[in-house]
Amino acid sequence: MLTILLVSTADTELLAAAASGAGYLTANPARSTGDEVAGLAARAGLVVLRLLGGQKAWPEGVAALAGPGRQPLIALGGEASPDAELMALSTVPAGVAAEALAHLREAARKTSESRPASSPTPFSPPAKASTPHPTPLRPPPGPFHDRGQFWAICARFWPRS
Repeated sequence: MLTILLVSTADTELLAAAASGAGYLTANPARSTGDEVAGLAARAGLVVLRLLGGQKAWPEGVAALAGPGRQPLIALGGEASPDAELMALSTVPAGVAAEALAHLREAARKTSESRPASSPTPFSPPAKASTPHPTPLRPPPGPFHDRGQFWAICARFWPRS
């Protein structure tokens, strides 16, 4: 089975990938060096980079993941609109990268619509002291929870054995 490394500046995406139980490798550029991510990429068959702020936000990491001889890469901006500079670094067909972005964008929209404004998120402030046993927080379902759909997008370019 193909192992996917998700490198994202969105902790909610990383939490959803980890909670999916599908064996994603994950890293956040704010807490990882280019060398650390390159080591993770060596263990993956595909890298999905979702970077808020574009290539200039993390040049050392982008350089470690993009380029000849590296793992297949889907490079996407962290915003809802496409980041042409990052997407140009993708080594998969442009349609696969565009479809992956559309899937992530739609999943984020559905997640935000399905959660009432008052419901806790993994980043909610701690419960007030008057609540003796706060409900444990779980990552919200997200684009990686249903691995089948995201896998189908990523696997479209991947040769089957």
